[in-house]
Amino acid sequence: MKTVAAEVWGPLPRVENHCTLARSSVRVARELRDLFIGAYGMFAARCRVIDEPGIAVIGVDETTGRPAGLLTLLARVKRHVAGIVGRHDACDLYLHGNSDLALRQLAIVLEPVHNWERRSTQIRYRMLDLRTKQGFMDESGRPLRGLRCEGPAIVRSGGFALFVLPLGDPTDWPELAGDAWSMIPERVYFDELDRSPAGSMPIQVRAQPNPNPAFADGTFASMPGARMRSSVVMRTHGPATRRARSRPPAIARARSS
Repeated sequence: MKTVAAEVWGPLPRVENHCTLARSSVRVARELRDLFIGAYGMFAARCRVIDEPGIAVIGVDETTGRPAGLLTLLARVKRHVAGIVGRHDACDLYLHGNSDLALRQLAIVLEPVHNWERRSTQIRYRMLDLRTKQGFMDESGRPLRGLRCEGPAIVRSGGFALFVLPLGDPTDWPELAGDAWSMIPERVYFDELDRSPAGSMPIQVRAQPNPNPAFADGTFASMPGARMRSSVVMRTHGPATRRARSRPPAIARARSS
């Protein structure tokens, strides 16, 4: 099975761009639960047959509710696996139809595993913003530049909802979408850094703590039979800023003489 596999659903327009037109529109984002249930039939069967450890990244348009694509990253021993999410057609997960998304918006890096068996949900990965203007947001609407996670995660970015779910256990993918949504564990968010470094996000908006961190729309508490386990998500800074290093003194003296 391929280490990185991507599927794009929907038309891929390839037309000559004579001019660029800009127009304002009001986009109303749907609830995360509705987006997940509406798209579940498109990706559940594909994820159910994967028996290797990894993650699935499902992109869903927040306005239309249309699933846009699926990216699967399969973990490897002693080797990182990465995928790029963006509006460029060379990205691993190509999401088109919304100019709010950058050409290359996110990098998702899956950490290596020690063995091939998948008997737990402790799949570790990082999600890093690629120095875009708006970054991405967690479920409560807090802007982020990066996170590291063990287990499922849900973020919003550029008009799309991204559902990141562990792979490898067929029982995680029931036939009914409502059952699958109720099985997603609670996401518990922690702050690794309060402020991002210069060049990533100089001004970080601190949102009020979410009284129910499971889902921003408050649907988790009303789900009977939900598994009371948690997915740990650490809010982190984005990619480190490169700084120019001064020339070594020995080389400086040699050139000056």
